[in-house]
Amino acid sequence: MKHTTTMTAAVLALMLNLTGCDGPSPEAGSRPSGGAVERIKALLGMESAEPGVVATVDGIPIYLRQVEGLYDMTSLAPVEGRTVTLEEVRADYAECLRTLVEQVLIRRELAVRDRSVSDDDVLRLEETVSSGYDERPGPEFDPWIEDAGLAPDLWREQLRARLELERWQAELARSIAVGEEEVEAYVAAHPDEMVVPAQVEYLLVSGKDKARVEAARKSGASDPAALRAEGLDVRRFRRSVESVPDIWGEELARAVPGGATPLRETGGSWRYAVLLDRQSDRPRTPAEMYAYAEERLMEQRLPEAFDAWLADALSRTKVRMAEPLLPHNARRPAPPPPSRAPLRLSGGAAGSDAPEALQHDAGEVEAEQEA
Repeated sequence: MKHTTTMTAAVLALMLNLTGCDGPSPEAGSRPSGGAVERIKALLGMESAEPGVVATVDGIPIYLRQVEGLYDMTSLAPVEGRTVTLEEVRADYAECLRTLVEQVLIRRELAVRDRSVSDDDVLRLEETVSSGYDERPGPEFDPWIEDAGLAPDLWREQLRARLELERWQAELARSIAVGEEEVEAYVAAHPDEMVVPAQVEYLLVSGKDKARVEAARKSGASDPAALRAEGLDVRRFRRSVESVPDIWGEELARAVPGGATPLRETGGSWRYAVLLDRQSDRPRTPAEMYAYAEERLMEQRLPEAFDAWLADALSRTKVRMAEPLLPHNARRPAPPPPSRAPLRLSGGAAGSDAPEALQHDAGEVEAEQEA
């Protein structure tokens, strides 16, 4: 990761400045001695914590590496060439640590309700993201993640956390009551939202053997089972027109249902897309309008419900946290004057062309359908 060495040194320096620790802060990149580390843990009430642990949630450890990874996945990462103060680092790391504590609590709540996110759920989301870069999930997609300045395992951990948050929010939403009059008022006030966006359904077919892939393309086959029988990889998607990856969007726009796009080579594989169906935007039916408006109103009230749940969960949980990262010790300093305010890049590293979908705050991703 681009910022790991500097940020790790900064946090270690903050921890060594605790009352009762002798000696100066370490130089950037150096680490405290074993004795100093144990002394720090004692001061934090974390003597039994494993190396690298900055917090525990009912004994479940949260590691500094996880904080670093989340920091790199957010827009909090600094612009290269701008000096970041220790106060800013501490505030940013404290915010990341707070998020990680919430993630532990959410994961536990889902497990109690037998609603845990599975590995297959995470893989499907990764497959949806990786398809935007015309790549398979897993090791083949790792270079893209690494080019964004992120660690693949930590990025996938945040994919899981994102799915867990969405699932837990859906559980909380069930407790939110919305009246019929409120729904009708929302529909009347938001006529521009009462339209289903244009959508396309398509297959993405790929294989290593160019001749075999080209033969399948020319055959006009669109049955996933038949294509797989030819040794080809087939994925099926249904997306809004605006969310189709650029690499396929223009070609699918020119295709007719059943038609295939030209063959293209990426990452050692030959690929093409087959348009299955295209639907223009249309007005929502009355039932769709009601469901849509009800969902939007629930979303508006969800933060209050989430905060109430979180306060209750924390009251029943023992959380130990490195003192420099406690909220009252990690307040964000006043921002610099506008003329010196840093730009917030979407990528993990300044000046990079890191894919936006790899960032922690990625936009909504439609679910991939089973082919």
